[in-house]
Amino acid sequence: MDFFAHHIEVTRPPDRDGLGRESGTATTVYDGPAEIQEQAVKKRGQSGQVVRVGDATGFIPDDEPFDLQASDVATVTRPDGTTFAATVASVTRLDQSFVLSKDR
Repeated sequence: MDFFAHHIEVTRPPDRDGLGRESGTATTVYDGPAEIQEQAVKKRGQSGQVVRVGDATGFIPDDEPFDLQASDVATVTRPDGTTFAATVASVTRLDQSFVLSKDR
């Protein structure tokens, strides 16, 4: 298995003011290799219920800076060349992982 076979471009949308107007421009946060595991991501809630929190788990190489934040926008290119759009749902800085929610 070839690790980091996917390519991901993560963009941070421009800031918005209290009225929802954009101020500034979108910036690219990360553009490079990633390991993406496309399967439902589930977590157990406080009262024991299982909740779906995303559609894929991703990792970037340890030697890359990890500046991703929830609500960043991602475009993932699979090894076969197909792509999908997603939003970063959550991040874990300890192992440089993140959860993606596919845009439907």
